[in-house]
Formats: sequence, C-alpha cells, structure tokens
Amino acid sequence: MRPSSRSVAIGRNRLRGGICPRLRHRLRVASRSGDSPRLRHRLRVASRSGDSPRLRHRLRVASRSGFTLIEQIVVITVLGILAALAVHTIGQQLDKLAVRAAARDTRDVFASAREFAVARGVRTAVQIEPLPAEVSAHASADTIISRPLGTLHGVTLSTSRDSMAYSPSGLGYGASNLRIIVVKRSAAETVTVSRLGRVR
Repeated sequence: MRPSSRSVAIGRNRLRGGICPRLRHRLRVASRSGDSPRLRHRLRVASRSGDSPRLRHRLRVASRSGFTLIEQIVVITVLGILAALAVHTIGQQLDKLAVRAAARDTRDVFASAREFAVARGVRTAVQIEPLPAEVSAHASADTIISRPLGTLHGVTLSTSRDSMAYSPSGLGYGASNLRIIVVKRSAAETVTVSRLGRVR
C-alpha cells in the first residue's frame, strides 16, 4: 500500500526540521552559547527524529543540570565563613602556644638566676622590662641570661614589680610576691614568683 500524499508531506517536513518551537529555540541557544557538543548533537538528532517525548524529557533534564548563580554565591559564602572560623581558631591556638613558650622562657630566666646565685655565692637580680617585653638576669655588671620575649614570641608583659633579687642562699628578696602576666591578643598566662624566690 502506497503512503498518502499527506503522510509524505509530513515526513518531509520533519526531515526538514519541522520541530516544536521550544526545541528549535534550544537548538539555537545551544549553537550560540557554545554549549557542549554532546548536547548539540542530541538536539540535532531530536530535530531529525521527529522530536520524541522521551528524548525531549532527557534534553530537558540535561539542560537543567549544573548550578545556578544563586547556588554558587551561597556555596562561596558558606566556604568563606568556614574559612574565617578556621583561621580564627588556628590563630587562637598559635597565640596560646606563643604565650606558653614565653612563660616557659620567663621561668627559665628566674631558675638560671637562682642557680647562678647559689653556685657562685653572689647576689643576682632579675630585671623585667614590660615595654620591649624582655626578661634578663644580672650578677653585678654581667648579664647571665636574657630573653627578648616580644621579639621571640610577639607577646607583651605586665608586672607588679620591675625586678627581683636572689641571695647566695637562693632565697629571694622582696616584701611581696611578683606577678608577670604574659599576653598575646586573647591568650594570657601568669607567672608568679613568691617572696622566697619560688616560681610557679
């Protein structure tokens, strides 16, 4: 049985690209916007195959895949907040480590001054300078040990007294306890020296 002239005309129209306007628009957009070759190939196949509903559904899903501008902005914002929190936390931990190291160096200076006084049988003095954040031990005109805490650890000092001395017996001179507060931003630690010269 020979096909009718009407069916032949419809087939010719489909082969010539007689597709629905929506699919024709997608084909134009894909060709202008530099879309993926695979999607352009599927659109051409759809235009030649009579625009089947199943293929239209697949192309609709493929065209909707990816991220919108708003989704990208939200993701970037969340990542920025997480990065800021991580940097803040890491900075706090680094400040605590610097304060602990500076407090340890301060205790070492006092311990060295006391050991030197007992070993040499001379009076030694520990000098605290808050402005450059430096702690040093001296015996007469000699410097036994010095620790520039501000330069080494980036800390600042505040103290109740600016000096303390040890006798040859290892006991401290002073009517009250000496307190040194080591600070770096939000981190702080206190070094206490008793009137007898004990450091804690």
